[in-house]
Amino acid sequence: MLRSRLLTAAVALPILILMVCCAPSWLFAVIFFSLTAVGLHEYFTITQSAVVLPPVVGIGWGGAVSGAMMVGTPETAVAMLLAGFFLTFALSLRDLQPQRSFAGLSVMLLGVIYVGFLLPHLVWVRALPDGIAWVFFILLVVMIGDSAAYGAGRMWGKRKLIPHISPGKTIEGCI
Repeated sequence: MLRSRLLTAAVALPILILMVCCAPSWLFAVIFFSLTAVGLHEYFTITQSAVVLPPVVGIGWGGAVSGAMMVGTPETAVAMLLAGFFLTFALSLRDLQPQRSFAGLSVMLLGVIYVGFLLPHLVWVRALPDGIAWVFFILLVVMIGDSAAYGAGRMWGKRKLIPHISPGKTIEGCI
C-alpha cells in the first residue's frame, strides 16, 4: 500500500507542480474542471443508493456549478447552485416517500457543494496575487494532513471508521 502511494506521488507530484506553476490559466481551469467531474462521478456512484434521482442529475448539476465558477462570476455560480437546487427539489417531489426524497436531496446537495462548488475555488485562488504560492500552501496542508492520518492509522489504528465506504480508514487515523 505504501509502495503504491509513493509510486503515485513520484509520478503525480512533478505533473502537479508543473500544472500549478506553468500551465496557462485556461488549462489549469480545464484540468480542475475535469478533476471536479471525476470527483462528482465518484461521489454520486458511492451515494447512488441514498439518492432518489439518477447520479447523472447530481453530476450534471455539480458540473454546471463548477463550470459557472470557472467561466462566470460568483453570482453566476450561486445562481446555478440555487437553480439546480430548485430543479432537483421539484424532481424529488415525484417520489411517493417524501422523507426519502428529502434525504436524497440532502445527499445530492452535499455532493454538489463539497465537490462541485469547493474544488473549483483553487482556480480562483490561483488567479489571486501570489495565488500560485497559496495553491501550493493549500495542497501542502492537505497532503501533510492526509499523510499524517495515513501514518497514524497504520501505526495506531485499530477501530474502523466507515468500513463499508473506505475499509482501510480508522478512527485513530481520523483523529
